[in-house]
Amino acid sequence: MWSFKLRPGFDPVMLPMQKSISRKLQSFQTCQRHCLLLQRKEQHLSQRTKRGFLSAVSATGFNDYELERKRFKWDVPKYYNFANVTDHWAEKEKNGQRASPHPALWWVNDDGTELKYTFQDIQYHSKKIANMLITDCELQPGDMVMVILPKVPEWWFINIACHRAGLIVTPGTSLLTSGDIKDRLLSSKSKCIIADDKVAEEVDKVAKDCPDLKKKMLVSSKGHSRSSWMDYHESFEKASHLHENVKTLSDDTFLAFFTSGTTGKPKMIEHSHASGSLGHIVTGRYWLDAVPTDAVWCLSDTGWAKAAYGNLYGPWIQGACVFVHHLPAFDPIKVLETLQRYPITVFCAPPTGYRMLVQHDVARYRMNSLRHCLAAGEPTNPEVIEAWQRTTRLRINEGYGQSETTLLIGMFKCLQFQPGSMGKAVPGANVTVVGDDRCTELPPGEEGNIGVALKPRGTAGLFKGYMNDPAMTVDVFSKDYYLTGDRAYKDEDGYFFFVGRDDDVISSAG
Repeated sequence: MWSFKLRPGFDPVMLPMQKSISRKLQSFQTCQRHCLLLQRKEQHLSQRTKRGFLSAVSATGFNDYELERKRFKWDVPKYYNFANVTDHWAEKEKNGQRASPHPALWWVNDDGTELKYTFQDIQYHSKKIANMLITDCELQPGDMVMVILPKVPEWWFINIACHRAGLIVTPGTSLLTSGDIKDRLLSSKSKCIIADDKVAEEVDKVAKDCPDLKKKMLVSSKGHSRSSWMDYHESFEKASHLHENVKTLSDDTFLAFFTSGTTGKPKMIEHSHASGSLGHIVTGRYWLDAVPTDAVWCLSDTGWAKAAYGNLYGPWIQGACVFVHHLPAFDPIKVLETLQRYPITVFCAPPTGYRMLVQHDVARYRMNSLRHCLAAGEPTNPEVIEAWQRTTRLRINEGYGQSETTLLIGMFKCLQFQPGSMGKAVPGANVTVVGDDRCTELPPGEEGNIGVALKPRGTAGLFKGYMNDPAMTVDVFSKDYYLTGDRAYKDEDGYFFFVGRDDDVISSAG
């Protein structure tokens, strides 16, 4: 879709002409958007008689969409901490009540190294690290910790450790530059950063300009040390494994994502223990369809919110195994070989990944354990879905959510497949399409803003707001809805069809 953005600062003499051009461009793009919408509606109507079959029986028992929508109720306790969830599974594991052949975390890499950690191992490691953060790093509940690590087991241990200690995690991708890191350290006022060798070099370029940063901890995979950095492995050996979790309120802040910054500088998304972890019960139960006997492999960088969906809270709230293959880059052949070699049952990849996979002879690979496939991040091409299903006999179930939310819309196993649709609203969230007046629910077939109703009961998986930016927070929370900024329409059966970002419109000067 074309996007013309005319910015302030034009020559005043040219302003009347600029305004005229802007109006014409705006008219052109409006027509283009309407044509695209009509084209998609026509495709949808022509395909209604071609609806696919139901995916399969749900492992979690989610086999009746309308019934589950009616009976689901959020139960948000006064106190909540996700570390208690992993401890719960550790206890069940200890007592033989977690009937699963898989560990909690199954990690492999390209050189053949394979590591397995039970929930009891997660408990042991994260308790020691929590003590490190409190004692060695001198952190207190409510302090911000920036964690920038690749897909190494320590990333999972450290996240749970921060929850135990009542600290606020702000994750980042290893692709961040020194300038990006500086902006994030200043915005978050992080007192500690935990990073690997590569990122540590970037941090040291800007650390002197970040007055709130007091401690730096290096997680080196090469056994390196670095001046002014604490050694993670040395501290771990000395730390006690005895630790009592901080008693955190459900509404206490525990996680802060940075937005992608596509429309300006990245903003900090503030999540509570309830919104950022408890809220993923709908992700894990309904979309991942995960149970303790599952091994869930989600291809997501640790710095993005998708990792929370598929690599941490979604699977572990269900007691499932998180499978990780630490690849230096996406390699379709290695992905297919991994799906054949390991007993992965739930696989989640971006649509781009599936497009690359189906370009190879997928039928050559026997993925005997695989039962459920998912995609998120962008709409998946129907031809890709068809090609994948033709060779694997498994459909790709799309999901929609944001860094600000947990899952909002999904193509669940109990739904009839609708080509081009991202599915229906998840139980526990009243998702609809809202008009440009920001308060009116639109009828089927009309394009508008995807909104989440705040009344009579909102969803637990909705963020608290943008930290240090009350104006932006007010802008997305209208009187009755949280407005996602994404545009879509839904049909008379409740299926949603994505159209585009709400900010993909002309911003004219004057």
